[in-house]
Amino acid sequence: MTYDGKIPVNKVPVPGWTGGFSSSGPHFSYPEPDLSGLPLLDNLAKIGKLERQVHVLWPEFSWETVPGDPESRCFQMFAPDISRAGYDAAGRIWAIICPQQGAASPALGSLNIEVTVTGQRGWVDETVEHRDYDLLAADMTVTGKVWFGPSAQDKPAYTVLKDLLAAVISPQEVARVEC
Repeated sequence: MTYDGKIPVNKVPVPGWTGGFSSSGPHFSYPEPDLSGLPLLDNLAKIGKLERQVHVLWPEFSWETVPGDPESRCFQMFAPDISRAGYDAAGRIWAIICPQQGAASPALGSLNIEVTVTGQRGWVDETVEHRDYDLLAADMTVTGKVWFGPSAQDKPAYTVLKDLLAAVISPQEVARVEC
C-alpha cells in the first residue's frame, strides 16, 4: 500500500454527533478563536469523557526563546499525522496526544524527543465545510523531554554533552540526562 499524502476525512459527522460546544463561547469562532474563557484542563484527567478522536495533521509548536519577547518566537513543526485530539459528542476537547520522535546516529547513539501535553482546552466541529482550516481550535501547555537511549552511553559525544550540561545545570537535572 502506498501513501499519497492525503488522509481520508469524513465529510459527514459520525453518528452520535450532537455538536454545539464550538459555538458556546462568544469568541471561539474563526478566523481568530480566543479560548481564554475556557480553563486549561489537566490533560488526560477526563479521559473517561472521550467519545471521539481526530487526527491533528500538522502539529506545530512555538515558544519565545527570550521569555516576554514576542519577536523571539520560534516555530517547530513535527511529522504529519502523529497527534490526536480526543473529544466528546458535543465537541469539547478533553485530551491531546502529541508526538515522540527518535533519531539514531553512529556518533551519538539514539536520541528521543517527546512533547508531553500538561494542559489543554478547545473544541472540534465535525460539521464545518472547510475541514482543513476550521475543524478544531485548541490551546495547550507542554513540557519537552529529550533523552538518550542506552546505545548512547558508550559514545564519546554523549560524554562530552553530559559534561557540558553538568557545567550549566543542577546535578539533579544531569541525573535525568542519564539513560
